[in-house]
Amino acid sequence: MRWTLLLLAFTAPAWAGAGKDSQREPGRQAEDKALVARSPETWLRVYSLPIYRENWTLEMSVKSLRRGRPRVKEVFARLGASMPAPEGAPEAGGVLTYHCTRKTALEALAQLRALGKVSQPAVRPILEPVSLPEVQRKIKLLEADQAGHPGQLSAMPAVSELVGEVLDHLRTVEAALLKPDGAVLLRLALREER
Repeated sequence: MRWTLLLLAFTAPAWAGAGKDSQREPGRQAEDKALVARSPETWLRVYSLPIYRENWTLEMSVKSLRRGRPRVKEVFARLGASMPAPEGAPEAGGVLTYHCTRKTALEALAQLRALGKVSQPAVRPILEPVSLPEVQRKIKLLEADQAGHPGQLSAMPAVSELVGEVLDHLRTVEAALLKPDGAVLLRLALREER
């Protein structure tokens, strides 16, 4: 019993002081809660940069590979498509690979049909879709925080650098998403008619 009374005597002033501090600084509690509350945004989500938006795979048959291959390459060269592998690199199994815009791929497809039989391309999106409005919303929020709290950010250099890196990444993703015509990786399997 004596130990209980002694314990109460020492801890009672601490309890009383805790209550007074919370009464004196009501804004402080709200501020602390705001620091630990979760935002609905996923700030550290890394968005893949859309180097290629689509992967096209198609087959083409020509009467003669010896005459048809240079003509097919000429079509792509004339339209400005380029080969990811250096010119003269061996073609894996007769497959020609090009990267170009979607518009160029469609133009090449139309011209190739004049040279031989071309299958309908199998088109597969390469990346998961990225929401442009989501990216732009995050950019606006971070820019507003940078502009509205320069003193606090300068007192936290690591946080300031993190905000800068996230903003740079988001701006790069936004610029890629705003391009009107995404890049296509086109694989054309060239065969000789039998």
